[in-house]
Amino acid sequence: MKKEEILKLLPIETERMRLRVATLNDNYLIQEAKESCDANVLRRWMSWSSDEGMSMLGTVNYLNMVSASTNKRNIALLGVDKWTGEHILSTGLDAEDDDFQTVSTGWWLSGANQGKGFAYEGMIALIQFCRDHNICQKLMANHYEDNVRSQKLMHRLGFQHFGTEPKAHRCYLNGEMMDVLEYEMVI
Repeated sequence: MKKEEILKLLPIETERMRLRVATLNDNYLIQEAKESCDANVLRRWMSWSSDEGMSMLGTVNYLNMVSASTNKRNIALLGVDKWTGEHILSTGLDAEDDDFQTVSTGWWLSGANQGKGFAYEGMIALIQFCRDHNICQKLMANHYEDNVRSQKLMHRLGFQHFGTEPKAHRCYLNGEMMDVLEYEMVI
């Protein structure tokens, strides 16, 4: 399925949130959500948490990249509170090809919304959306070694571990090289 077709099917509604396309107008909302988190946690686990990635410039550059008309393979999604519009979850669909046959995803939560089941709620809705609309054939995700919370959630969502890339990610917190654990799910 093409990006334009997928965009017409959004947003996705859950009990507590609306998963919608992120726009450049969301730059302050996303930046505020990043700043609400423990920076040490983000910089340990998030691949985008370089000095630039943590900055407003990084947020704006990311939103410009994913919303560009020439970008046919990335859809940035925000999970926002259905009643307040507050940021809960950031996720997305990053395709390997223009037809979204194999798609990577991931997630992070604003500080106040961690540990409340929002990651499971949002990601199970995104997975079901992909199934219901035949968005892709395979969904991929990964986490870095020792990220037990992400590992547990991936198993709970139904992802299967298929490989490990030894010391393939440099942690932005301390420069440590970390294993990348890779998961997949046939949709």
